[in-house]
Amino acid sequence: MPDAGRQKWIGLDIGGAAIKAATTDGFAARVPFALWQQPNDLADAVRSLLADCPPHDAVAAAMTGELADCFETKQRGVSHIVAAVLEAGAAEARFFTLEGSFVSAAEATGDWRRVAAGNWAALARAVAPSLLIDIGSTTTDIIAPATLERTPPPDDTDRLMHGELLYFGVGRTPLCAVVSALPYRGRACPVAAELFATTGDAAMLVGEGDTSTESPTADGRPADLAFASARMARMLCLDPTDFDHEDAVTAAEHVIGELARRVGSDVRRVLGDGRGQTVTVSGDGEWLARRALAACGWCGEVASLGDRLGPEVSRCAPAWAVAELAERLP
Repeated sequence: MPDAGRQKWIGLDIGGAAIKAATTDGFAARVPFALWQQPNDLADAVRSLLADCPPHDAVAAAMTGELADCFETKQRGVSHIVAAVLEAGAAEARFFTLEGSFVSAAEATGDWRRVAAGNWAALARAVAPSLLIDIGSTTTDIIAPATLERTPPPDDTDRLMHGELLYFGVGRTPLCAVVSALPYRGRACPVAAELFATTGDAAMLVGEGDTSTESPTADGRPADLAFASARMARMLCLDPTDFDHEDAVTAAEHVIGELARRVGSDVRRVLGDGRGQTVTVSGDGEWLARRALAACGWCGEVASLGDRLGPEVSRCAPAWAVAELAERLP
């Protein structure tokens, strides 16, 4: 906790599908925001979110939204996000770099590679020396402290190649990106390669997670069990009348099992077996991280950011992390 006389920071994490804010003393909030559809509204969305935050002196920001395909290049994405934060009226704004420092807006836009996709590095540094598994609605980060020491710092492509970034999560990921077939009444049926259902539906059907506040459903209908089951039926080109709740749960368990297997495989690749180590789990998918650790035979300790700081802060973990790191500054 910062001293009473020190500067009070709000942490911002600006992604492609949501904007998140957090403080170091328990506040956290997130709003869905489809950056790729409405980039010119970003400043208004940030302004509105900051207005709902507790009183603060400055903003510490990290981002991943520069990858949104509304931007011709990531450089343009970084420049747009930095400009939006300034336009939103932050009295002072600093941007987190992959090497662990904070820079001004001018420095961020002038050397954009330093700040692009930097939110994972903030969270990893905030929980160090613990290992980290952060599972959100869209992506999964698996980070060992050694990752932070690589020179130059790894970008997303490098992390994809090393198994440290898995581009699936527990909310927005289309099911056809996770499985090629689903069980249906004793047989395996190939799935439609179509955005009929998402991992958010599977999570809901197995009674895990709470992604409905951030992740839109594939068909725009409500995020409830009946509609989740209907969306799962569409994956097999079925009507809901030919696919009951038990069918849906069986299919969902298969999806979640495959997610846990894939995360667990990369946990062993990146973090080893965990013997003598502690891993911190965070994000919407803390529950999936625990399943993955069990699936891969993890031998170490498991610490929950949700247990430590509250589930909503865990869901906004990188925003908390940049606030935490900013308040550690001398």
